[in-house]
Amino acid sequence: MKVLSMVKQNERIIYEGRPSFGLLGYWLISRLLFLFGALFVSLYLILIVLQKVGIISSIKYYIYGFIVFLFLGILYYIQLLKSHVYVITSKEIKAQAGVLSRRKRSIGISKITDITVHQNILERLFRISNIGIQTAGMSGRPEITFIGLSDVDFVENIINKLIKK
Repeated sequence: MKVLSMVKQNERIIYEGRPSFGLLGYWLISRLLFLFGALFVSLYLILIVLQKVGIISSIKYYIYGFIVFLFLGILYYIQLLKSHVYVITSKEIKAQAGVLSRRKRSIGISKITDITVHQNILERLFRISNIGIQTAGMSGRPEITFIGLSDVDFVENIINKLIKK
């Protein structure tokens, strides 16, 4: 998605960003490998029992299917990574993302009440952080979250400067 389509004519772009490529590694480990790994091990054990009983004759098709689903999952997450766009303008903070369904969010600078930076241990490993932008009406939950940023301090400073104006 082009950034210019997200920006109104009288706005000036201050920051334009996308998640770091480290987010892909984080997603692959935290979602795909754990999910598919647990599923693979449990179903593999069931298939071994079924093969010994004589209900099925070969496990190789299961392994091929696992590889295909893992490959499709990787392709999906690459497209999801590419779909994330973050823009900070002189008047608003905007984010959009999505492959199967697209989500666009924007917040006026004057409505921002809090900024939260979050980084779990796996995100530290990939050197990425998330910054959540909250407004008064969201009761402690971020209305917009920029995920997978490698330059979170820079983004946080930009937002703080805009809020103080």
